[in-house]
Amino acid sequence: MEINPLTAESESYCIVTNRVYDWVVKQMDTTERFKGHEGLKTLDFHCGILSGLEEEGSLTGECYLTDADGNPVSPTEGLVCSELPIINGRKEAQIQTDDGSLITLQVVKLLTQGFFVVRLSNNLGEYCLSLPQPFAVTGSVLLCKPEESEIVCTISDFTCDVYVICNSDSQGNSFFQQINVDLAISQSIQAIKEETLLLQAKECAPRNIPFK
Repeated sequence: MEINPLTAESESYCIVTNRVYDWVVKQMDTTERFKGHEGLKTLDFHCGILSGLEEEGSLTGECYLTDADGNPVSPTEGLVCSELPIINGRKEAQIQTDDGSLITLQVVKLLTQGFFVVRLSNNLGEYCLSLPQPFAVTGSVLLCKPEESEIVCTISDFTCDVYVICNSDSQGNSFFQQINVDLAISQSIQAIKEETLLLQAKECAPRNIPFK
């Protein structure tokens, strides 16, 4: 039996909607480095006894996103992505498509900001937590971005890795050198613009469910 929920003939409808001109997913990477005692001072770890800071591999590190007060948050809550203005107006670049033709795209610069906390722990279960550390990552992407269109940027994935790096002096004694925090942020980036469109369509209604 054919089921047809449409209840009217085709008509012209004028609607207002956001048109997506271009859409890409891009990963932005950065490394935050905390060197020597000044780096430890910046991180300002809060902990009890934590042994093994001078021994390679004795400490494991992890990090996670937080708000400015150090409360854990999800990537969608804790990261803010925005478009940066470009000095001297719009910049464009030409790229070659798979079929050999050339298209002109616009350069879009992005800024992503947030906070993270570093946690260091040893094999005894002792750990330290740093103060929330602000970070900012900038990058650029090529998009079809007409005049008056806007950039909508959402976070699709986030990873954070911590590395405790030690070195040895001339006598072979190990000493702390620095802590590296590697951040990888995947972003869904769209160029959109509100437009009024004329569509040929039909109004529809829910399909009736027959009684048994």
